[in-house]
Amino acid sequence: MRAGRFNTHLTFEKDVKVSNGAGGHSMQPQDQFSRMANLKLRPQSAEDEKALGGSIVGQEDYLCKLRSDPKSRLVRPSWRARLSDGTTLAVKSVGIPSLEDRTITLVLQAGGGA
Repeated sequence: MRAGRFNTHLTFEKDVKVSNGAGGHSMQPQDQFSRMANLKLRPQSAEDEKALGGSIVGQEDYLCKLRSDPKSRLVRPSWRARLSDGTTLAVKSVGIPSLEDRTITLVLQAGGGA
């Protein structure tokens, strides 16, 4: 499988524990790294569409392919990806890095904002 063009800039973020100055802690998103990626709407199977009643409003899934490197292999489903326009996508799943084209495929879900 070919990687395609990497024409979408994504910034990956995860929640980290931050001191609130009063002895407590809160979780806040923190940028981890940025990469160019190939991002496209994930095709829904006929079974998926039937099970969802033909409607996936607000729950679009995207396939995201990026180069596999030490940082990209750290991404987990608890992370988020932010587009350059500020749109946030939740990381739904992380594939096994491909040795063939040295990429990793993620499934991202719209509406995954912090």
